[in-house]
Amino acid sequence: MNEETTVETQADASQLNAPAVDTASTTVAPEAMTLEELNSTLGKNFKDKASAMQSLKELNSFVGKKIEPAVPDSIIRELKELKENQFYSQHPELKEHRTLLAKLDSNPEVAYQTPEFQAIFTKAKGYDENIKLKTVLESNPRLSSSKDNLTKAKEAMDAGNKTSAEAYALQAVKDAYEMN
Repeated sequence: MNEETTVETQADASQLNAPAVDTASTTVAPEAMTLEELNSTLGKNFKDKASAMQSLKELNSFVGKKIEPAVPDSIIRELKELKENQFYSQHPELKEHRTLLAKLDSNPEVAYQTPEFQAIFTKAKGYDENIKLKTVLESNPRLSSSKDNLTKAKEAMDAGNKTSAEAYALQAVKDAYEMN
């Protein structure tokens, strides 16, 4: 039977209290190194010692600094357009007011929240609804003919002619619902 046994021993006091190695005194300053030593240590092939020292200084200035990657302007524009399109798809009622929002702020979400835009938008929305109602009433010829008959019915009633007022009112209802 070939069994290997290992014996672990605890460190004695002389090993625990050993003097610390001074790493600063054991390192060699780059100025004291030869060009060949610098090239082999750094893994590069410098022409002279000055260029090697310059490379070390530049490397030291970059260590620990966070460098933000440069984002191309085209990507920034595309991202802005994408955000705007998403905003207008969520708020289709604002598409008509896109130029106004752009003049108030470059970000339509911010411009939409401003009290100035909210006041203008409320008024414009009410105006648009009012125009839609007017165009529906004015564009329907049936309503205009029934309106004429209702006016005639009112005039007949004011004149005291109840029979003719009833006939005009009945004709107005028939015209409005196409019951002729």
